[in-house]
Amino acid sequence: MPTSLKPKDLDNTDLHAYIIANELIIDQFKQIISLFKQQKRLQNMLSFIHQNYYKSISLQDIAESGNMSIAQCYHYFKMIVKMSPYDYLIHYRLLKSIDYLLDSTFNITEISEKVGFQNVNHYIQTFNGAYTLSPKKYQKEHRKRNLQ
Repeated sequence: MPTSLKPKDLDNTDLHAYIIANELIIDQFKQIISLFKQQKRLQNMLSFIHQNYYKSISLQDIAESGNMSIAQCYHYFKMIVKMSPYDYLIHYRLLKSIDYLLDSTFNITEISEKVGFQNVNHYIQTFNGAYTLSPKKYQKEHRKRNLQ
């Protein structure tokens, strides 16, 4: 039957190795806990964006939802999501606008307002830049496909 090692059973060299091994294990646990906390913070920030995308949201608001500074928030988004928090917000707004384009009778101005764009021209330019089509053209082409 195996016995567990106890520090009192070890000589100085073994005790030193035992302490180092325990410190490494503790460091690994700290890293795991830190990653878990960071993942939770990211979840909180993404949830905040998903629940408030139609409002005027600042980087400060997003950072606060994850208990981070603005610099930490920006860096963390770039590292994990591969885009800035603002770019992610715009991306999410465009995705939500597609839902409206395909499944509602709202006009382009109404849709742009519903998804948080303050200016319909900015919405159209941003949409066109992302999808190489105007929202209206996208709507027509995809509604045609859905009818076929």
